[in-house]
Amino acid sequence: MPDVKLSQFNTVTLLANTVYRLVTGAPTAYSYSVINLGPGILYLRADADPGINDPYSETLPALTADNQIPVANGIRGLGVLADQAGAISVRLGSK
Repeated sequence: MPDVKLSQFNTVTLLANTVYRLVTGAPTAYSYSVINLGPGILYLRADADPGINDPYSETLPALTADNQIPVANGIRGLGVLADQAGAISVRLGSK
């Protein structure tokens, strides 16, 4: 699982069916605002790896957003998985 180190504003290109861990490199709490730029569905989970058939993974269809996702540990980060190759926009906020 590749780690993607985030700054305050980010655009991240994702390969299909690959779990990425979005990390800050700091052990403090953050909030993540994520926009799925598409074209597929994005799966997110902070406490474990997200999965397409995982009922605990949050889903974001293309061109939708989720703001203020709490992430307790920036080193552990937020797991993301796209069912199609695409891109996301991520903004970090302090918790």
